[in-house]
Amino acid sequence: LFYAKKIAVRANFLNIIQHKLDVHSVDLENFVAKIQRETPDSPFNFQFLIDAFSSGKPKEKKPPGTPFQLGFRDIRLTNGDIRYEISSAPQTPGVFNYNHVHVSKLKLRASAPSVDIKKMKVDLRTLSFVESCGITIDDLHGMVRSKGSKIWSDHLKLTFNQSEIVINRGEYDLKTKEALLKAKSDFIDPKDIAIFAPQVKNIDKPFNFDIN
Repeated sequence: LFYAKKIAVRANFLNIIQHKLDVHSVDLENFVAKIQRETPDSPFNFQFLIDAFSSGKPKEKKPPGTPFQLGFRDIRLTNGDIRYEISSAPQTPGVFNYNHVHVSKLKLRASAPSVDIKKMKVDLRTLSFVESCGITIDDLHGMVRSKGSKIWSDHLKLTFNQSEIVINRGEYDLKTKEALLKAKSDFIDPKDIAIFAPQVKNIDKPFNFDIN
């Protein structure tokens, strides 16, 4: 289910009584995580943990209290291997399959002072990994913010395989469903896109785009 050669967490746990947890640093090295279920309707392999902490009694409705605040000042993940498997689902070699996800060589450096969806603040310094379908994320970095129902990013850069995409401005409103996108790419390899959309596999020439 989960293994790590090194786990180091520094946090101010005394603030939990004030509905707040400020995690100064999280450092994971050489870790393996596997989430699995036999069918889309069967329980996950961690169900026994949920059962162990469940009383079995129906929960009483309580009036909403103070929202819990959670933040991470420094997150460092090195050489991670993460799997998500639905055993009964068919395999699709060479095409991304959300039922069979295998990420290896995961490396992440980020900070998230607030993960509250209504006031999110996340700075992604670097993210890289290899996915078994044939995608190599060489670097993903940028920032994500939110206020109320609006989520936005002013700069997000993704480099994968032979392609690169820069999102200069992206917005999405959770309530109104309105979206805005300003993005560009000087080079997209159709083979990279075909991993997610096999319909374009017959395109043999690179292309670029500028969405404003």
